[in-house]
Amino acid sequence: MASTHLIQRGGIYWYRRAVPFDLRHFIPKTQIWKTTGCRTRTDALVLSRRWSAAFDKLIYRLRSGLLLNTEAQRAVQEFLHTFIDCNERKRRENKPDAGMTDEQLAKIYERRMAGREGALGIVQRLEHGQALGMLSDSARGIAGVLVRCHDLKIESGTSEFEELCREVQKNYITMWKTEAEHAVGNYDTPYDMARRVSEAVPEADKPLLSELIDKYIQTRHKAQKAARSQNVKTVNGYRAMLALFIEIVGDKPANHLTMDDVDRYLEVIQQLPSNMKKAKRYRDLGIDEILNLDEVVPMSGQTIKNNLRQAKSYCAWLANRGYTVRDVAADHSYSPDDLRKESEQRAEYSADDIQRMVDGFLAERSRTPRRFMSRPERFWVPLLCLFGGFRLEEACQLLVADVKQVHGVWCIDCNWYDDKGEVVKRFKTKNAKRVQPIHQTVLDLGFVEYVEGVKAGGSLRLFPLLTPRPSDNNKVGGNLSAWWNGQKGSYKGFSKEYVSTDKDKVFHSTRHNFCTAVEHPGMSDRMLSDLMGHAKKTVASKRYFKGHLVNDKLVEINRIDYGVDFVGQLGHWNDWH
Repeated sequence: MASTHLIQRGGIYWYRRAVPFDLRHFIPKTQIWKTTGCRTRTDALVLSRRWSAAFDKLIYRLRSGLLLNTEAQRAVQEFLHTFIDCNERKRRENKPDAGMTDEQLAKIYERRMAGREGALGIVQRLEHGQALGMLSDSARGIAGVLVRCHDLKIESGTSEFEELCREVQKNYITMWKTEAEHAVGNYDTPYDMARRVSEAVPEADKPLLSELIDKYIQTRHKAQKAARSQNVKTVNGYRAMLALFIEIVGDKPANHLTMDDVDRYLEVIQQLPSNMKKAKRYRDLGIDEILNLDEVVPMSGQTIKNNLRQAKSYCAWLANRGYTVRDVAADHSYSPDDLRKESEQRAEYSADDIQRMVDGFLAERSRTPRRFMSRPERFWVPLLCLFGGFRLEEACQLLVADVKQVHGVWCIDCNWYDDKGEVVKRFKTKNAKRVQPIHQTVLDLGFVEYVEGVKAGGSLRLFPLLTPRPSDNNKVGGNLSAWWNGQKGSYKGFSKEYVSTDKDKVFHSTRHNFCTAVEHPGMSDRMLSDLMGHAKKTVASKRYFKGHLVNDKLVEINRIDYGVDFVGQLGHWNDWH
């Protein structure tokens, strides 16, 4: 007679199963114990048979699955769990209530029956193909997505990939069978039984969430660090976002993190203020105390979105590394209440603003001529960005050697190197490296003569007073940005004093002006990307295209006309001395 796996203790029957030795790296226990809660053997046998069937199926799946590639097995299981959990959540959100009319209840019933019939139809087609030894396109497509998303070391066309496709198809059939039963309220499916048994196994606690942050930063952002010269401020920003995430959900073992924790995080973070660790009103208070305060201005929608993005990235990393069973944040999203297009989220300066910029230069020269002339970057950097499309940091880092003639055209060579070939600058992306012709207006204002003067003075930097600041992550343009945009509680900034008080108009708006002014209907996307220092769209452009000739770029740049007589009003640089 087959074993019932039942043991009676204290009048209650318990279910006990030994875990096979070869599967203990999946189930880290020698035995599984689970109470039936039954005092009669007959009732306990009913549960024992169900649990034994589920456990045997689980054992079969583990032994016949991708045991040589546990990451692939985990990825398939995560896909299965995520799909079913997502649909189950939608069912909970649309759960019928007692206040509904019979007609409303009938409609819900019809929809669920239709969903069940549709799911069974999919199962029938999949099982028919499986019986014929065919793999569905859906299974292959899902397998390809899993390989990319989980960075599995499996190549398409190999026997490993075919095995993965078969495993996906088996789980895909299980998924739709389960969905068909869940649609009509049946939760005693083999999938549910196997999941209950696996969840009943007390898993050894993983490290705490806070203990894994360092490893996450080192591994997840390694590629970004190499590509974008990730600085201390950026890393500290990631740490602060994750610290807030852990403060809200609690510093628990990673395998105890649930979807409900992420639900609470997303709910709470939308009620928290910005700079809560710096502002006097909040910095000594806990999360719950802040939530009980009145007149709290929540952080901006973009800040919430950035925080959630980092939390989702961390949760995905935890799942990929096996610290959690599945990605608990995959189904969460947030969209700020901002109906503006991307091009509208930063305003450009108008023609009147640019005229006021010129008037501001003249006013500053008249008011404090010696001081203004001692800070030439305040004159040249805005003009270079306005007529050359440079980012602030790109212009501020320029060396004297970067200004040169190329095929008879005065250009600025935007690159990482000094005259010895050493990397001394850093840019937002590698596409920022480009040779940009200088607009005729900038030349007429005396830019080359200024460069020659700096060179004669022995300085390597084009703007000697702009040096890397350790307090600002070794950025060069911090002082100039503060002079232009202003600082909280002190200097309001050149732009607000002379140019515009619109908060959406900042120094980076000059780059928007350049793009709008230089683009015209006949210009190719490749030329515009080359002038802006953006990535090209096609493989041919990225890998094989070496850039436009400076003479062709000069023609496009010299088309720029802001409707302001810069030279007539400002004169020549040498006349200012």
